[in-house]
Amino acid sequence: MSYPSRGFTLLELLVVLCIIFISASLSVSAISLVSKHRSEAIVSDLVHLLAAARQTAVSKKVVTTICPSNDGVRCEKNWSYQIIAFEDRNNNKIRENNEPIISNKSALPSTHQLTWRSFQNKPYIQYSSVGYTLSHNGSFVLCDKSSVRVLIMNKMGRVRHGQDRDGDGNQEMANGKVAVCK
Repeated sequence: MSYPSRGFTLLELLVVLCIIFISASLSVSAISLVSKHRSEAIVSDLVHLLAAARQTAVSKKVVTTICPSNDGVRCEKNWSYQIIAFEDRNNNKIRENNEPIISNKSALPSTHQLTWRSFQNKPYIQYSSVGYTLSHNGSFVLCDKSSVRVLIMNKMGRVRHGQDRDGDGNQEMANGKVAVCK
């Protein structure tokens, strides 16, 4: 009398485990790739916003202000809020009705954190009518779960990307030190 088998052979089990392992490894690398591209897009948007604010300051001969804002009017300290760039005609760091928005960037996803660090520790950036910043040099640091991106701004208002000198996938600050996420 023959009984039907009620299990899997070792070969079948190994094939299923291999398929699960390959699928899991592909999904982990895909998630990491999506996160990397999202961070690059955030940095690119920020560079374009800064360039638009600087260009407007020079072409219209006005002071422009870039800052995080929760309501689109008042400057805040949390750079993960939406970021606005506007003509600050009265230089009060508050967007009035007669001060047009040059550009804005939506709030960051909860997986990312953006900080601005400058020598004068101001929570905003201003460009003068000749394109220079009205404060000292500074750096943006963008953190996510897998990487750190750095944008470095000099007194002339120019922006450059931080470098990954040690090859760990994270960009360092202008002084070569590791950027720290808080």
